[in-house]
Amino acid sequence: MTYIQKVEKKLAKMHYKKYCVLTGRASTALWLTYMCCNKEKNQVIVPSLMCLSPIFVLNCAGKKPLFSDVKIADATINPQHVDRLLKKNKNVSAVLAVHLYGFPCDLDSLQKICLKNNVMLIEDVAQAMGGRDKNNYILGSKGDVSILSFGHTKILDLDEGGALLTNNEKIYNNSIKLRSKIKNKDDE
Repeated sequence: MTYIQKVEKKLAKMHYKKYCVLTGRASTALWLTYMCCNKEKNQVIVPSLMCLSPIFVLNCAGKKPLFSDVKIADATINPQHVDRLLKKNKNVSAVLAVHLYGFPCDLDSLQKICLKNNVMLIEDVAQAMGGRDKNNYILGSKGDVSILSFGHTKILDLDEGGALLTNNEKIYNNSIKLRSKIKNKDDE
């Protein structure tokens, strides 16, 4: 087993996931995830307050953002607004839940809403690796896909790097296939 495979295995285990795909940055992990979303639906619900990088990546993946209100109390995506958006928009393939400013999203509500509407729940743990929700679950353990970042200013600052975590074998296999087609810096 290579060092990379050992790290992937450890990160997957830490977040109660079967699979981990390490990437050069979290934006790449997000792109892989967006590319694995339902191809028939081109919108992703995102919080109206977050870093712009996930929005730029949506565009690169051919998806469009649909902005959700955030909760005043903690600045995380508002599950009630997500539910209303999903009732009005049948072109949504995923919801991006971003843990922000030390506050976890209401994952229990978001999971139920996403399951009911058959959309993927993407858990962005870039600013919250190692954190826990109100029920003491580690952040990154509840999304259909969870995204980690090891870039500058993150909890584990390695200057670069990201990861996609999932229990879904199809998403994992598609991500590996897509990742293999990305040019490395050394290839240029």
